[in-house]
Amino acid sequence: MIKKLTGALSLTLMATTAMAGGVERSNQSVSAIFADGNNITFSFGVVQPTVTGSVGGGAVSSGDMAPDYSQFSMSAKMDLSENVSFTLNQ
Repeated sequence: MIKKLTGALSLTLMATTAMAGGVERSNQSVSAIFADGNNITFSFGVVQPTVTGSVGGGAVSSGDMAPDYSQFSMSAKMDLSENVSFTLNQ
């Protein structure tokens, strides 16, 4: 019984230490599915992140790790019936 409890506890603790890092670059918006009626949406954005660091305890600068970028998206939504809608995202 102690082995099972210890195993379950260790699995739980290992699952909580998982982390992810990075910049989300997805340009797909989900806002179209919540809009009322038929519509077409265009959006454009410019992202200018600043991510810097150092290597070897501060001995060497890593430089800019996330360059600037822009993104464009388009979505079209059409209500097929009262309960069914059709959406395209780009």
